[in-house]
Amino acid sequence: MKTRSIPVAPDQVAELHIEAAGDNGDGIGKVGGYVVFVPRALPGERVRVRITSAGSKHGRAELLAVLSPAPERIAPRCPHFGACGGCQLQHMAYDAQLARKRAWVEKALRHTLRRDVPVAPLLAPADPWGQRTKVVLHVERRPSGYRAGLYGQRSRTLVPLDQCPAAFGPAFTLARRAVETCERMRVPAFDPRFQDGSLRGVLVRATGTGALGVVLLSATEFLPRERAVAEAIGALGAAAVWVNWLPTPKAHAGTLPTRVDAFDAAQLLGPHTRGVYGEDRLIEELHGIRYRVSPASFFQTSRFGAEQLVATVDRLAGPLEGHTVIDGYCGSGLLSLALARRAAAVVGVEDDEEAVADAERAARDNGLANVRFVAGAAQRILRTLAAERPHLVVLDPPRAGCHVGVLDAVAHDLRPDEVLYVACDVQSLARDAAELERLEYAVHEVQPIDMFPWTHHVETVARFVRNPQLRTGRKRFSRAAGERLLAKARAQPRTAP
Repeated sequence: MKTRSIPVAPDQVAELHIEAAGDNGDGIGKVGGYVVFVPRALPGERVRVRITSAGSKHGRAELLAVLSPAPERIAPRCPHFGACGGCQLQHMAYDAQLARKRAWVEKALRHTLRRDVPVAPLLAPADPWGQRTKVVLHVERRPSGYRAGLYGQRSRTLVPLDQCPAAFGPAFTLARRAVETCERMRVPAFDPRFQDGSLRGVLVRATGTGALGVVLLSATEFLPRERAVAEAIGALGAAAVWVNWLPTPKAHAGTLPTRVDAFDAAQLLGPHTRGVYGEDRLIEELHGIRYRVSPASFFQTSRFGAEQLVATVDRLAGPLEGHTVIDGYCGSGLLSLALARRAAAVVGVEDDEEAVADAERAARDNGLANVRFVAGAAQRILRTLAAERPHLVVLDPPRAGCHVGVLDAVAHDLRPDEVLYVACDVQSLARDAAELERLEYAVHEVQPIDMFPWTHHVETVARFVRNPQLRTGRKRFSRAAGERLLAKARAQPRTAP
């Protein structure tokens, strides 16, 4: 077998024409037929780059200079952009970002469904800055004291932050002051090289009611002087302070763990949380519904995005009078509680027992007696709910998409008239849309929402309607076959227009 030659080498300087954009925001250029990904490069540009890696399938490069800029290129507002991994698109005009994200959704669906699917323009905030109401600052130890910030893109290097225009200002300010308080009160920062110290970082949640909650992220079960620290942070304006403990994996002394995500945002919160100061929950209010927000449970990062998501699902659900709705990944009841105002009955399914408890309490607080919640894995619980005869099933799965057993249970056991699928990953949406169509559910409407301006992320709500004419004659989907499909889909290279 002939080995393909790689036409570039690390540290080589080259000029590239950027032909397209990857779905992570990187520009895509080619040397011969060899693909090179370039962060902060835009389609149509001529750039000078330094090759940083050259693998067998593709390479990566550092942008040195833009020789011929694209019309949509703008100056980033944040001085940390490019080093910090929190944003990928601050060099691109906002209206161009919205157009690109819509094109990503269109292309992904076209690729898997083999036809064009109408995708509505993105719902976007009037001001894209200051939208992130959940703020995280990771902490690491230095000889001179704390260093607090975010990790670089695909990097274990911490970038210190003194500002973040993408974040909600009061939340970012409180995060910085909470870190300063911990340092002043001599809470030792965790050092993954030697497995000692305690504080891994600080998380702040802000609600539309004006409340701010602080989660101290710990590598040990208890923080030194944690009550005094929590009271000091409360005096800064926090309504509540919690400690979250993530037991960290052991590393060889003096070395960093081989898995970057052992300490970054992918493993941000551990399984143990307790309140130290103030309220046990934050209260959020959206469209007249009051929600209980636990420190460690999932809730949308953008208030604008949460409002638009609830409104979009409510609109696409259509008339619900006399109908039953099943919410397959209900979390703390964000969508279940809103739909319960119009539906005859709603059943929410969620494997996080703490989130279920919050949803049940919120249902009582809002006087909604027609909604109930079941704790357990969706792929197991949904099969037991066939007797509910739902008109509508709502699916809002994690980024990886639905477990294969969930789609199978929806199509063969629940058999609703319609499905609303909420996706935070375009590729997962496209893959599961193809499977839903194979299971007789045709996509009718697609509404994307820009929950994360200045990043490559896009939230999407898709409406599927049951259509027996789509029947393919294939047998019930087996879990083994589904896992093979998922593995194949995730292995495919991702590009965007």
